[in-house]
Amino acid sequence: MDPRALTQDYTVSPQIELVDLPRIKAAGYAMVINNRPDGEIPAELHTEKMRQAAEALGIEVAQIFEDEHF
Repeated sequence: MDPRALTQDYTVSPQIELVDLPRIKAAGYAMVINNRPDGEIPAELHTEKMRQAAEALGIEVAQIFEDEHF
């Protein structure tokens, strides 16, 4: 993970992985915004898997694309 703060309240990063979620939580982030369709990433990073893992840590997940056909 390579976080880049754009403002005090908004940070972006290239593709995160499930193993990054505890570090994201520890850094105090409350939400992950997914802007990658599942068809662009490996199955282990698909939205529902990321959502389940994040929510288990108390991190909210928002998804921008509903499917890979945008």
